Amino acid sequence: MVFDDGVMVCEESSRSLEVRVIPVEVQRAYSRHIRYLSLSYTLPQGTLPTHLRQLHHSGEAMDANIDLLNSNPQLPDLFLEFGGNTNITAIQPALKTLTHLKVPMMN
Repeated sequence: MVFDDGVMVCEESSRSLEVRVIPVEVQRAYSRHIRYLSLSYTLPQGTLPTHLRQLHHSGEAMDANIDLLNSNPQLPDLFLEFGGNTNITAIQPALKTLTHLKVPMMN
C-alpha cells in the first residue's frame, strides 16, 4: 500500500499491523510487481506500476497520476475519491482505456 508519507508495505499479523517503508530505489526496481495500490499523492518518477489488479486513489493528485490509469488497461478494480479541485474531465479519456474494469467505484 502507499501512504502520504512514503511507500509502505503493511503486513497484518494476528497481533498487530506492521508497516515498513520501501526506499524509492526499490520501488523503481520492483514497481512491475505491485498489484494492489492505495494512493493519495503523486508517485515518484520512475515508480509507475503497470500490472495493478486494484487501485484506490483518493485526494487531488489524480490529475497528476493519469499515466497510472493509462499504464494499467487490465485494471479490474478501481475506487476513486475525488478531492475538491480534481479535474474529472481530465481523467475521463484515461478511464476509457480500462478495458477490463469490473468494479468501478467513485466517490
